Amino acid sequence: MAMNPCLIPTLILAIGLASAAAAEPETVEEIDACIRANRPEQTSVATLTFRARDRVGSVTEKSGTLTWKKFDDGLSRVVLRFHYPNDLRGSAILLIEKQEKAPDMFMCLPALRKVRRVTTRMVSSSMFGTDFSYEDFQRLQGYSESLTSRRLEDAVVDGRPVYVVERKLAADSGSAYERIVDTVDRETCVPLKNESYESGGRLRKVLSANPAKLERIGGLWVPRSNAMRDLLDETETSLEVDKIEIDEHVSRKVFTKTDLERNCH
Repeated sequence: MAMNPCLIPTLILAIGLASAAAAEPETVEEIDACIRANRPEQTSVATLTFRARDRVGSVTEKSGTLTWKKFDDGLSRVVLRFHYPNDLRGSAILLIEKQEKAPDMFMCLPALRKVRRVTTRMVSSSMFGTDFSYEDFQRLQGYSESLTSRRLEDAVVDGRPVYVVERKLAADSGSAYERIVDTVDRETCVPLKNESYESGGRLRKVLSANPAKLERIGGLWVPRSNAMRDLLDETETSLEVDKIEIDEHVSRKVFTKTDLERNCH
């Protein structure tokens, strides 16, 4: 029997919708894969501005460059270098991803003219006077370990449908947190909110991305405006992505401890 040609576009549309529905992430692993798919293939270089507001409302501003690169082994490295204000110029953090282990983390302190390893005892402390701890920064770059994850009921944030994933940390992980709740935008796979709970179930920090400032750059969705709130200290640090270049050439030598030591002055 011949098919009515008027039905063909309708059937094609129906097949397309069915395929999209089939591709919808169902498990935590599929949600995480969707998040990773929205990251650069090889490199990114972003100019960032941190604005830290203390309990009485005073604001201090810091700016720097965040450089990320994936290496041939599939593992990545990150360098954050500050260039403003002058007393922070040259300060830097190097993260080296490890297979199934916590990343190595080193910091440059120009005032001391030395590079130090960030130890487990230091990870919960403030990163250069912001509301981001070293652990928060590590997780912001996608480096997490010792997690047991489960999907919670979907929700809506600022009118946007989202996935919700709870991640519990092992007691011996050295983390300052007991569990993390991630809220991920269904349309873009960008995490819109990250809630960090301390032992006893107290919500300590909330990292949020402004959905109105999601921008499509180089085929990826970039949250241009973020904020970290410390509910206990009643402080907040905004993080603005002023400029970003994706998958441009970046020398691998800038991601070494040797280079960090060479430029620590």
